Amino acid sequence: MGPSSLIQGALPDILYNVPNSFFENIRNLLQTNSDMIFSRMVRIPGLKPLRPSGAMYMMVKFDPEMYGNESDFVEGLIHEESLYTFSGSLFNAPNWLRLLLTFPEETTKEACDRIEIFCQRRRRIYNWHK
Repeated sequence: MGPSSLIQGALPDILYNVPNSFFENIRNLLQTNSDMIFSRMVRIPGLKPLRPSGAMYMMVKFDPEMYGNESDFVEGLIHEESLYTFSGSLFNAPNWLRLLLTFPEETTKEACDRIEIFCQRRRRIYNWHK
């Protein structure tokens, strides 16, 4: 499978008529968000971010012993923090989250804040039950 005919038709215009500054801005946004998410997630106990190499997303492994199973974790982020992530199981990577790097920097910072708050609260709940 390749790109749709619509994309194929637009590709020459995209490649030749879009200024290089557009692509540079996108690369800078992806790098800034990647650095921010990585530095924030690596400090949260039980989370292990995987630095991307050219992807527009970051995978973050979480410890189910600390945070519960994958669906509890992902659904908890949705219901408690209004934060939508992709479940790693969708990509054959259970107990991982897939976080997009394409949002504005301020939105990404707030998402990191929400994940941190959620993890602090979730660790207390799971540690209390043990």
